[in-house]
Amino acid sequence: MPLLKYLQQEGQVHECGALSKKETEQVNECVRRVLVPSSARENAKAGQKRSATRGTYTGYTPKERTKIGRYAAESGPDRASRHFSVPETTARRLKSEYLQKLKIMRASEDVAVPVVKSLPTKPQGRPLLLGLELNHECSYQS
Repeated sequence: MPLLKYLQQEGQVHECGALSKKETEQVNECVRRVLVPSSARENAKAGQKRSATRGTYTGYTPKERTKIGRYAAESGPDRASRHFSVPETTARRLKSEYLQKLKIMRASEDVAVPVVKSLPTKPQGRPLLLGLELNHECSYQS
């Protein structure tokens, strides 16, 4: 925005007077230098977008997830994280998923000792609003 807009008040120009187009551009550039950090100015000049980089995530197969969850349930998440070289929060989460699946299996099956064979990954992204069946039908009826 031109600086002249801020110098005018109710159609009257302040005592500094009207600036020429060249002077206005010079003043605006000075104001930009003060207000905008230098790295952002350089990126804007180069036409680069500023984007944050995310960390790298490790994907685990359902079998690995089961092994880590079982070991964490038996020996504790701290020990499982050291044994499998995974973050402790991952070991804790897989332990709770393992125990939850084990609880569901015990309630639904008549087997004395149920065995969890795999812990599949959960669907990623935003949940579907219409449900899986309706969403699938709607997306292919175009």
